[in-house]
Amino acid sequence: MLADPKTQAHIQLMTRMARTVGDDLDRLSDSEWSDALDRCCDCPNPGSCEDWLDDNAAGADHPPRFCANRKMMEPGIG
Repeated sequence: MLADPKTQAHIQLMTRMARTVGDDLDRLSDSEWSDALDRCCDCPNPGSCEDWLDDNAAGADHPPRFCANRKMMEPGIG
C-alpha cells in the first residue's frame, strides 16, 4: 500500500534530514520509525524544514532546533 501524499512528503523530509546530518534511519525499529514519522507529520511548518534542508545541503552537524526528531537524530544518541 502506498502512503498518502502528506505522509510520503514527510518520509522524504525525514530521509533528507537524516542524510544531511549523517544519521542512519535503518537503525530504527519499525515502532521507532513509525513514532518518528508521526512526529514529523505533526509538524506545523514543514516548509521551515525544507528551507533548512536546502540551506544545509552540504551537510550539518545537528538537525535544526525546531525539528521534532532532533533528539533522535543527534550524534551519539541514535
